[in-house]
Amino acid sequence: MDVDRFLQALHALEERHDPAPLLALFAPTAEVWSPRYAAPLRGPEGVAQFWRDYRAAFREVRTVPLTIIQEALRAAVEWTATGTTAETGRRLTYQGATILEWRGNRLQRLASYFDARLFLPVPPHVEPAVRPLTPPR
Repeated sequence: MDVDRFLQALHALEERHDPAPLLALFAPTAEVWSPRYAAPLRGPEGVAQFWRDYRAAFREVRTVPLTIIQEALRAAVEWTATGTTAETGRRLTYQGATILEWRGNRLQRLASYFDARLFLPVPPHVEPAVRPLTPPR
């Protein structure tokens, strides 16, 4: 499997709210994690919950890969995502990195790293303590 298939499936989720292409990439024993969870989510239900939660966090969102490093059975994708949060309607741009590991042609592990504090509600009269990152030039 390659990163392009993963990114195409991610964009299907972001643009059309269609998780099916993304869910089809994962092995039945897969685990997924991000800073929003205390422990990895496992199996088909855990993977589905992970992607439901991701998409539900935004009214609209678009992820753009900045750097892709790929080996035979794993890859790292550095990315920037821009969207509008579902809860507050706040425009948000943030960066992160996602590690992908394959077993055969299915994703076995996904770990996504980003500053989860950016998703905390910020009252309109308070200046955010953490500012969204801007992409490197």
